[in-house]
Amino acid sequence: MTPHFHRARLLMEHRRYAQAVDSLQATIAEEPEFGPAHALLAICQAKLENFPAAMQAAQTAVRLEPDNDHHLYTMAIVLHGQNQFDEAEKTIQAAIRLEPTEPGSHALLSNIYLDTEAWTKALHAANEGLRLDPENVRCANLRAI
Repeated sequence: MTPHFHRARLLMEHRRYAQAVDSLQATIAEEPEFGPAHALLAICQAKLENFPAAMQAAQTAVRLEPDNDHHLYTMAIVLHGQNQFDEAEKTIQAAIRLEPTEPGSHALLSNIYLDTEAWTKALHAANEGLRLDPENVRCANLRAI
């Protein structure tokens, strides 16, 4: 991992996504096959509502590491941000099959179900995330909704 990658993560923690994009692009220039950099780039671009670039970065991350649940999670975030709910659901379900104990994936699934008004499924997904991590704030908030 490059210093640019560490800087990008720090910038993302402070919601400075445009600057994080620059650091991630520098990371990718140094290590073009480093999937996590592409995944974080996808998240930053989605936060900036630059969905074509977000999709390209997410697809690259998944292509580089197709069995990485976090990369599929990232792809689902991008799809969800574009209101492509069916594809987002399929993608996050694939991530859950790879890593069923990740509460964040269940939270995203719950959020997708809320957006499609599938209330019972949303509650079930949030509850599953809370079963895995009783202190998960996202799942608790989604359950409350």
